[in-house]
Amino acid sequence: MQLQNIEVMRAHRTNVSQRTTAENPSPARPIHIYLLRYSGKVQILKVAASALKDNLFLDSQRFISDDVSKNVRKERAELRKSHIKGIRERVDVEFAFIPWSVPAQILFKEKNCSKLKSFKLPDE
Repeated sequence: MQLQNIEVMRAHRTNVSQRTTAENPSPARPIHIYLLRYSGKVQILKVAASALKDNLFLDSQRFISDDVSKNVRKERAELRKSHIKGIRERVDVEFAFIPWSVPAQILFKEKNCSKLKSFKLPDE
């Protein structure tokens, strides 16, 4: 993937409790990698987004994602399900996306503004 200067603190496979079957003799086990610097994580996620998209390996997709809490994943899903379409459909918005950042938010750019604005779920 053409990565440079990535320093790994440690890496290990995750223990997955799946049964071995005739069709699936050795189930896939995720690999957790702990990096020394945040910039390494950003570099990997950026390159992986383009390199792995629609790239099948042994009839299955490979995924790279940031490791965030269930709460953040839930908030991102809620933003994707209920809010991003409405923001993208606004006449004054050029584009909108959900970045890989914490806290979960939608970043969008209005036509008459040079800076990105953000939308977060209201506190409950």
